[in-house]
Amino acid sequence: MEIQPKIESCKQMKSLPPTGHSSENVKLKQACADFEAILLDSMFQSMRKTLSGDDIFGKSLGRDIYESMYYTQISKELAAEGNGLGLGDILYQQLSSHMGKNPVQGAISGPSQNNPLQKYGKTSDKSIDAS
Repeated sequence: MEIQPKIESCKQMKSLPPTGHSSENVKLKQACADFEAILLDSMFQSMRKTLSGDDIFGKSLGRDIYESMYYTQISKELAAEGNGLGLGDILYQQLSSHMGKNPVQGAISGPSQNNPLQKYGKTSDKSIDAS
């Protein structure tokens, strides 16, 4: 019985990059961090607009571009390090709990069991009259 070729093929398989959920988890973690970075950047830009323009360097297009790039980079670093709002981590925990589940299955099986309107015998199919 020749075991050596089987050992070699196992070594080759071990050197392959990981697949499946581990790579999906990495992608999901990155997407959640990117989302938090976008949110932080939007917050920083909005907060910057509230400051008065009275400063010693004046106002210029170059300065505005530099500040925008600065806030974007700070947002990315905060989100990547996990020192932001923590929204990326919360979003990751929420979404990773649903990984591997078929999203279409719930749509096919019917309405959600968590629908609060069904709990009280009401349905959401009724239209609301605006008159």
